[in-house]
Parts: sequence; structure tokens; C-alpha cells
Amino acid sequence: MRRILAGLAVAAATVAVAVPAHAEQQPVAPRATMLADGAPVAGGAHRPFETHHVSRRPAAARLAAGETHTVTVVHVGFDGQPAPVHSTSLLGADLTEYDALERTGTATVAVPAGRYVLSSVIMPADPADARAALLVDPVLDVAGDVTVVVDARAARTSSISVPAAGVVPVLASVGLTYSTAAGTAEIGISGDSLERIYTAQIGADTGVDGIVSSVSGVWSSADATTTFNLRYNRIGSLMSGYRHDVRRGELTAVPTSFAAGNAPELTGNWYAVSRLPGQDEVHGAAVGLPVRLPSTVMRYFNNDGGVQWRTRMYELTPECFGCSVTTGAWTSYRPGATVAEGWNRAVFSPSGGGVTRDGDTINVDLPMYSDGAGRTGNSGDAGTTVLQRDGVEVGREEWGGAGAFTVPDARRGRYRLAVESRRGAPYALSTSVAAAWEWTGDPALIDVRFAPRLGADNSAPAGRDLAVPVTVLTPSPGPRAVTVDVSYDDGATWTRAPYAGGLAQLHHPAAAGFVSLRANVRDVGGNTAAVTVIRAYRISAA
Repeated sequence: MRRILAGLAVAAATVAVAVPAHAEQQPVAPRATMLADGAPVAGGAHRPFETHHVSRRPAAARLAAGETHTVTVVHVGFDGQPAPVHSTSLLGADLTEYDALERTGTATVAVPAGRYVLSSVIMPADPADARAALLVDPVLDVAGDVTVVVDARAARTSSISVPAAGVVPVLASVGLTYSTAAGTAEIGISGDSLERIYTAQIGADTGVDGIVSSVSGVWSSADATTTFNLRYNRIGSLMSGYRHDVRRGELTAVPTSFAAGNAPELTGNWYAVSRLPGQDEVHGAAVGLPVRLPSTVMRYFNNDGGVQWRTRMYELTPECFGCSVTTGAWTSYRPGATVAEGWNRAVFSPSGGGVTRDGDTINVDLPMYSDGAGRTGNSGDAGTTVLQRDGVEVGREEWGGAGAFTVPDARRGRYRLAVESRRGAPYALSTSVAAAWEWTGDPALIDVRFAPRLGADNSAPAGRDLAVPVTVLTPSPGPRAVTVDVSYDDGATWTRAPYAGGLAQLHHPAAAGFVSLRANVRDVGGNTAAVTVIRAYRISAA
């Protein structure tokens, strides 16, 4: 994958960062542009622009394999003169990428014969001129030497207006995905406003198989309590000159509450990425938006083409970005509806997904701090992962929920996987979590979740009864045995809680403190799970 900052190709590890990714501490601070894979690029008034490609193998391997032809690319700037700042790539059907690296206005690249997607980014030399043009030829057939002219003057801006006063664009992006039998690549350009992003498709003016383009953006109020997350799509060609005035009826209103309960210095940050149904997850641009804990914000999403959205939420301090991260499922929102969501809600505990067998290797990648709604989550300062087969330890890792264990003839035997994770300040909840699963043959893990109804600070009143919903998902259908235990002294002593109909009945003591929970499950297939959460939620004074 390659990213372009101010016209220069840079490695992700060396990109300058104006503010930490997602981590703006003040609601009105410049927001950092982020990529969906978590790699940040610099934020501020003059947006960076990036293109991304997925390369299946290095271009050198193709170039050494046989005859090549020279593609000459002439770059023309917004002023009609040779462009001094440009970058061009050719992407083959196998997603091999070839770069035209010269910075002289005219650049050349050697490629084997074949069909390519050519993409060029052109920017003015003056840093104060914050425009960028993306020009794409989706069908460049190379059978001999060829010259291509890419002219920024052919590109046009797009515009989207949102139905609300007092919100401004904080992220704008135009680009396309290119899908072949080899996978999917994304070519895109992002900035702080569609007014400065110019695009044009050159060459073929008909629909091209495998091409899906989009115009998208995020609009936010100054305090980030009202946001619009929008994406509009076209099949077969690059969008250019797109115009749309958004109506309320085409949006879904998502009032979103973010809970607290840990140290006051912890703040939140969230972003959302998008895709169309059936698309691979690619590394699109997103923007991290600050959120106070606790608070409620109003988010709006659209549904053009059935677009799906995925939200990711972080907790952070000035010293610790991403102390915890929670990731939601891909969601297609229904236009005109109102859908309330609650984030950062206890109980945070290990999830039963993420253990697979690949030949004779058991791969463990478990979310250790997933929430009661089933969103995956990770955090922790220390922990362990231990795998046994037939009572004999196969291997261990000194981190909770992760590892790859080689086991001869891995499909046979009785397995036990034990994981645990611990975290301290600034965390007061789920300070120690542990789980152990047993199964025979291929991995078959039971998922157990606790989802009590709690206040905005993840607490429930002292001296009261509380019914705690317990969700149990088993790989074997049919009856299962479930027990739930509760502790009010951080696990020193445990008491069996009445359990029926998916509810554990608790009675909180009169004093403030914490509730710890433990569940044991066995299904008809002989699979078992034991999940323990110390300080699952807080008891507040009556």
C-alpha cells in the first residue's frame, strides 16, 4: 500500500502526525485524517491526500519475467503547465503495482503487456493552494510503448450538502475500488472538503467491470455532538462532478450514548468506515471524532446502494492512545428510521470467537474485552494464553487471547484453552478477565456475554435487585447447563445466583463497591466455557 502526502510517496511509519490518530482532546481542535487500518496521517487546515493499492507481488518479479513496454505519462497542472507535483501508478489485473517515479512533469514506467488501471494525483507546487486532482484511466491497454496525458484541468469537484445548520465538513473522500480474481485494491483521495478534491475519468467512458466508485464525507458540529456520515456510490466508473442535496428522509438517525465508569481522565474517540455489500474490507479514509464520557451524540448515516457502516470506538488519555478499542459489526441502516446505540457499556469480557485451525496449527486471536452487545474489544496490560491437548500443555504466550500453536494431527484430541488478561489504572472496570474453553476436535467455543442495564457511569444502585441478562451462544444446538456466580469482594468469595430464562438475579449490598461475575456453561456436544470478570460493573451509593 502506498500513501501520498503533499505529492511525495511516504512509508506509513514515517508519516508526520499533527495530532494522535483519533485522539483530539479538544472538540474544536483540527481533526486527524485516519486510515481504516489505524495508520494516521497529518491533520490540520491543509489536508493530506492518499492513494492505497493492494499489491499481490512486487513489480520487480513481473519485470524480470519477460518483455516490457514503456508507458510515458505527461502530467499537466491546473495552470496548463507541466505539473511539478504528481504521482502515477499502474495497477495490473493481478494487483501488481508499477510506479512512475520521476517528478519532472513527464514520467515513464516499464510494464509487461496487459490491461491496467492508471491513476494519477496532481497537486500545485504552492502549499497554500490546497487542491488535488485524481485522474483515473480504468482501461489502459498496453501492447507497445504508449503515451498518456493526464490533465488536472479536466477534473471537476463534487458536492454534498447536509440538512443541518452549524455543521462543517471534517473529511471528504473520492475514490474507487478495483476488484479482480486476485482481490481488491482501493484508489482514493481525501481532504477536509470536497471543494478541493478534483476527479476525472480519462480514456474509457463506459462502465468497467470490477470498478465501484464513491463520494463520501463526514460533517460535524464544532463540539462533535452532531455528525453526518455519508457515502454515495457508482458502479463501473469514477465519480466526477457529483452533486447531491441530502434530505432527512434518506438518513438514519442514530442517537449514540457513550458510557463512562473508569478514571475521569479517560476520553473517547470514534470513527466509522463504509463498504458496499459483498466488498472486501479495504483501507478507506476515516476521521476520529472526540466524545466526552459519558455523553450522547447524534449520528446520521445514509444507505445509498445498501452501504454498510462499521464504527470503532477508543478510550484514551494523553499518555495512552487506544488504551481500549471496541469494534462494531458492519451495519446497513434503514432510511428514515431512528436507531439508538449504546457504546462503552459493561460488561467487558472475553469473546468466544477467533480460534481456528489451519492444518496442524491452532490460531488464537480472541477479543478479550468485548461488550455485552457482542462488539469485539481489546485492552489489557498483561496476560497469558495456554493451550492444552489431552491434559498436556501444547504451548503458551505471555499475552491474553493471542497465539499460534502447532499441534501434530490437530483434528484429534480434547482441547482446553485458558486465557486471562489484567489491566490497571486508568481502568476501574474489568480489571481482571479470564476464560477457559474445552472442546474435542476442531475449535468449537461457547460465547458468554453479560449485559446488565446500567447507568451512564456503568453503575447500578446499592441495596437493589438487578436482573442481569446472560447471552450464551453454543456451537451445538440444544439444551445447555448454565450457572452464574456473583462476588462483591473482587472474587474472594462467590455466591450462586438464581438463573432462569437467560437472567441472573442479583441483590446488591447496601454499600458502594463492585460486582464480579462468573459463568459456567456446558452444551450437549460436550463443549464447555468458564468466564470470570472481576469488577464487571460498579455499585453506586444509594
